Amino acid sequence: MLLRNVTIALNCMIFLSVAVFLIWDAYFTTGASSVLKVIKNPSNSKSSTKKLPNSKKLTIKMSSDATKLPTILEWNPAPWANESRLTSIQSCSFKCTYTTNRRLVNDAHLTIYHMGADKCAMAPQPKNTSGLNVFLNMEAPVHRPFYKYVPTDFFDFTVTYRQDSDIPLFYDKLVKLDGKKDNDRWKDSEVKTAISKKVDSVLWFVSHCNTASMREIYVEELKMHINVNQFGSCNNNGCTKKCADEKINSHYFYLSLENSVCNDYITEKYFRMRKLIVPIVFDRRVFRGIHTNLINYTIFASDYESPKHLANYLKYLIAHPKEYQKYFEWTKIYKKSPQQYFPPSVWCQMCKVAHQVQDGSYQKKPFNIYNWWGSKMCYGAVGRDLAFKGKKIDHTKIDLSFIDMLVRNEFIRNLIKRAAPNRKAMRNTLNSYYQLFLKSSDPNMKHKICYVLEELDRTFQTIP
Repeated sequence: MLLRNVTIALNCMIFLSVAVFLIWDAYFTTGASSVLKVIKNPSNSKSSTKKLPNSKKLTIKMSSDATKLPTILEWNPAPWANESRLTSIQSCSFKCTYTTNRRLVNDAHLTIYHMGADKCAMAPQPKNTSGLNVFLNMEAPVHRPFYKYVPTDFFDFTVTYRQDSDIPLFYDKLVKLDGKKDNDRWKDSEVKTAISKKVDSVLWFVSHCNTASMREIYVEELKMHINVNQFGSCNNNGCTKKCADEKINSHYFYLSLENSVCNDYITEKYFRMRKLIVPIVFDRRVFRGIHTNLINYTIFASDYESPKHLANYLKYLIAHPKEYQKYFEWTKIYKKSPQQYFPPSVWCQMCKVAHQVQDGSYQKKPFNIYNWWGSKMCYGAVGRDLAFKGKKIDHTKIDLSFIDMLVRNEFIRNLIKRAAPNRKAMRNTLNSYYQLFLKSSDPNMKHKICYVLEELDRTFQTIP
């Protein structure tokens, strides 16, 4: 009898252990996937809740009916999108299951890959052919090459700053006032007061020092003709948010020069215009479609023969307030407040697409991310080209009439092209410039030659 009781007890313990394990595994396999609705401070303490990653304030109400909804999987969630994501899931007319559980990738109707959050080399292979893989990106191609780590047909759907994306996602945009009763507007007195407080010419905040657009070259040339106050890590001149607001208020113009000049790539740098400062950008070709309404309120460097000619025009505007004020006509037409970055409507649109995938109404088309994202939508080293505009440069000598970076970049490029890959020719070139460095008594000349020697030496080390 005792043996029988022990056997029964052991069987019960084994049964309970297996049951607990299955429940535990099912819970964590599901993770945050059975989301019907996101709520703040839930009053029902009996509701099963689980916190989302990167969220301290928001919880998720679980539901047994969640399996009936289409699933959106965020493969690599971006922390900055957390609040928007959760608010949107709650407010959308379409409801979707949301998860970050990668084990559910084969069940997902949409799988979102943030190019700026994590490397796409982590993407699963092979792809889930029953759902859509979403390419979500807000940076220029040169800074987001991760798409090259996956097959050409891996992505099916795009959400980017480009207007030809399946869902365009803008940093900001101008929205027209809703008639005379719209209170989200600038008063004429506010604009005039802001202009009257401006005393400095050109402002530039910059943290990326060597860029694909070579904006740094253009700005150095511009500095020779007009005062440019620069802040940021590139010249070890930090500026807090309070400092930045004060500088914007005191300056007439802001250099909104992107690290890459690409169609539709108009970032938060440009939209500092909302604080009543006139933006200067490189090229009007970037402004297409919905962004063409910005053109009349923008100064384009490419419209001028040289940085010197641009500087002369800026000085003219400072001396003629009425002409300068024309760049603020937008305040009479468009809303004062900025548009929300990554608005809830984006998540709602993706949820709607997930429903279409689930019910079979979405027609998937062949798509090659290499051809689309890697296509020629960018314009290269525009800053360098505009700085060189109209100038003849002798690449056989260092010309002190040009700025350091201008000489260094173009001079070295041509020098290496002539000398490499001939190791002997490169060594002779190195020796010649080293002798020039030793003989020179001019500190500025020594400084420039030092740059050249460093670059030549790096190239020399790569020649077999």
